[in-house]
Amino acid sequence: MDALPIVATSATVFYTKVLIDIIRRAYRLPGRIVPLLAVVLGVVVALLLLLYDGASLSSLVLIEALFRGIVTGTLAVGTTELQTSLTRGQS
Repeated sequence: MDALPIVATSATVFYTKVLIDIIRRAYRLPGRIVPLLAVVLGVVVALLLLLYDGASLSSLVLIEALFRGIVTGTLAVGTTELQTSLTRGQS
């Protein structure tokens, strides 16, 4: 099993979470918009990382970016919610 997809997905989650946190600090967003924004940003970040890695733009690369974006958005929102619940528990 190649570890590169796992590392790439982890990097995509990290970048997406950072972008989501920056956007949430800058703008007051309704709670239901954040998961959708996370998926959209996840797809964009995944596509940019795939292109940076040397992939040429094709339908397979777009499908892979879409899949990674959905997984990334889910993980980024889950991480944010976990962080929020832990912060509330400490208060």
